[in-house]
Amino acid sequence: MDTSEPSTNGTSASNLYRLSNLLNDDSYATKAKQTVAGFESEILQYPWLFASFMPSIVAGHLGLKGVVVSQGDEKDGNGNMKIKEFEKAPRGGLGTFARLDSSSTWLRERNELLKEFGLDGKTRVLICENGVCREEGSASEAGLAKDQPLEDLGSVAAALPVVEENVAVPEQEISGSNQGLGSAG
Repeated sequence: MDTSEPSTNGTSASNLYRLSNLLNDDSYATKAKQTVAGFESEILQYPWLFASFMPSIVAGHLGLKGVVVSQGDEKDGNGNMKIKEFEKAPRGGLGTFARLDSSSTWLRERNELLKEFGLDGKTRVLICENGVCREEGSASEAGLAKDQPLEDLGSVAAALPVVEENVAVPEQEISGSNQGLGSAG
């Protein structure tokens, strides 16, 4: 049993998911899944003893969101303000945050998606999920309206209930549903 909190195995699984996201390497995610699977029967039987595994279980189903920031040469530009706003914004769940500059070679060598990112001297914010990256603020560049949400929730959108607004219910159904509500005397 790994019932200490925070659990060393739960923390290790979370860190493996973060490495998988940061380096764009699925072998770390596979090791994280194997770590969680090693405790599967105990987690199902006594879930309250394994709270440290819950972020890893969610990450295994929904994935992680990674943010990569490249600080540009400008000091007071709009990009720097965007970075400061992002740093202060609340974030939940597992995720990664990396800051790159022109001398950051270690991460660029290990993640193919970041090889050329930020080498142009402009401040940029890159959001990466499931091996796909998009530049923050690219909705207007893609021709989308600014208030139009990006539909990149993956499997989460399918799990949300659909609420139909302004559905007219015939009066017969409303009055008929009250017939069985007699006095309980």
